[in-house]
Amino acid sequence: MREFLKNLHVVGCVGCWQEGETVHYTLDNLLKYCDEIAILLDKPDEVTEKFIKGYQENYPNIFVEYSTVPPLRDPTHIRRRTKVYASKLGEEKLAIVKKIHEFRPIDILLAVDSDEVFGPDLPDILEKFWKSSYTSINSRPITVYDKVNI
Repeated sequence: MREFLKNLHVVGCVGCWQEGETVHYTLDNLLKYCDEIAILLDKPDEVTEKFIKGYQENYPNIFVEYSTVPPLRDPTHIRRRTKVYASKLGEEKLAIVKKIHEFRPIDILLAVDSDEVFGPDLPDILEKFWKSSYTSINSRPITVYDKVNI
């Protein structure tokens, strides 16, 4: 359970495709900081899909939907596909977030990639942000834990 900004509704948002079990780093991290998590599954492999479904069964605050973005003609260009359809994938993630927001307004949205985690300074950053006059921040309290050279 989150120990900071307890009166706020904090939601995490992440897109997953073929991370397998390594996505647990991101999900466990978001569970520490968020009341709910929106996950967009984008053409996942069996391992990733099974892993995400396991999280969804164990945590009722995780909401999962599947991407409708079509594959590229050449399936070997999966990373290129992510770039080509970045805006569409972003729209689909936000559609899940909007459903959560309609049920209970979101105060803070934390959007990360599926290979990122927030560092331990996130609570301080969010406390300062919430007390400020800013309406959004683009911060780097993120640690990339996987293949940063890709």
